[in-house]
Amino acid sequence: MFTQEPLGRSEEGEQSAVQARIDVRGISEKGRVKKVSQEIEPLEIGALAEILADDERMLNLAPKVVSAIGKAELVLSWKGEDGYYHTLVRRS
Repeated sequence: MFTQEPLGRSEEGEQSAVQARIDVRGISEKGRVKKVSQEIEPLEIGALAEILADDERMLNLAPKVVSAIGKAELVLSWKGEDGYYHTLVRRS
């Protein structure tokens, strides 16, 4: 069961902090992939990053974006209470 806002817990149950927030609001689909790729690159392997979008299609596009950059794994996507669309990814 998922809460509205994921806690970002590791398999061992320890809380993991989101190390980067990547804001792609107002950016074209092509531009999103580029921005996410650039901001994921410097993160350590295993680090969590949250992508924030204003386009509801991002819930379905998130797996494609993550696959396209090839540097991260999708953890979870959800619509936040703030009205934005969030995607949690882990740097791989």
